[in-house]
Amino acid sequence: MSIPRLSAHCCAALLSVMILAPSAVGDRANKSNPQKFTIEWLRGKCDACGIPFSLGWFQFVTPTEGWAAGQYLSVKGNGSGRSTILHTSDGGHTWKQLPRVEKQGAEYPPPFWFVDSKHGWVSWMGDEAVDHLESTEDGGVTWKSLEGPPLGVIATLRFFDAAKGISIISKLNARPEFCSTNDSGRTWTNKDLPIKSYFGQPYFLNPEIGWLIGIALKEGSDGNLGVLKTVDHGASWTWSPLPVFQSASQVEWDWIDQANGWLILLLDDWTVARLLRTRDGGSSWEKQRDESFQGEGKYMPAIRFVTKNVGYAFCDDTQSGRHFLLSTRDGGETWQRSPLKKGVSSCQSVGPELWCTSGMDLLKIRTLD
Repeated sequence: MSIPRLSAHCCAALLSVMILAPSAVGDRANKSNPQKFTIEWLRGKCDACGIPFSLGWFQFVTPTEGWAAGQYLSVKGNGSGRSTILHTSDGGHTWKQLPRVEKQGAEYPPPFWFVDSKHGWVSWMGDEAVDHLESTEDGGVTWKSLEGPPLGVIATLRFFDAAKGISIISKLNARPEFCSTNDSGRTWTNKDLPIKSYFGQPYFLNPEIGWLIGIALKEGSDGNLGVLKTVDHGASWTWSPLPVFQSASQVEWDWIDQANGWLILLLDDWTVARLLRTRDGGSSWEKQRDESFQGEGKYMPAIRFVTKNVGYAFCDDTQSGRHFLLSTRDGGETWQRSPLKKGVSSCQSVGPELWCTSGMDLLKIRTLD
């Protein structure tokens, strides 16, 4: 998507809409105290990319400096698309492709992580079927090659500071490995995870405490899907089954604290959405009782809480083609629904606002009180 030829002042004066009375969702929604927030759409473009990428998972290390996965899937032919890493230094108005970093396939773009405006890491499988791992200490001006964990493909990266980080390695016909580094990715320690395979990104509150979704090593009558939790930086894991569920197409989650978390499961090739919550650190999960934005024909790409009580989730009705922003002010007990002109892909908190990617654009949400 290209940006119109507008003046700088006009480009800055983006659409800002105050939502004062969204429709209620849930049997106990408080209509007398409606959710108040503003939404703003920022138009973006990919400069000299050559491919019409869309923004996926992203990180803004400052309000102007950001990095994102760029994904492109052709609607024609049998190709698997392309993916890359994109960089912006003007708050998302323009993006540029990171040179050399491009891989076949849009579904699993190159994993990356930045801990600040200087220190970052990226990994990708090139066309030559070689797995690359590189790091930068100057905000992407220069990159240096790292050996990376052996015997597999780096599927996810997460760093906690300039030295300490983790990754998960996918291996053909073998259990995935959890890897950790204390020297900025130069060396890694590896350990098999007690699962057959895993889905989506792991979520870590800090270097010690984290969760991921996986398939049990042995099939069980209560379902094969479950949650792994570690409280010792991956040295050991506890397993909590998710009853009934056998597999997932994608997962998305958010944690308020060590006890309270939310989990979106996308099932049956992304055609069924389920929203779950836990109040005991992931040992048990309960289904969100409101079915209006779940089930068949629903797609939920993201959920984020900006405080313990105030949170936002997103829902696409694939049958009607409509898109909705769901908001809660009571910690997820009830949700209110507001229409959106288009759907989003990924969301992150940036300062006091929640930012979400949508094509090459950004949606910005600010809670008023």
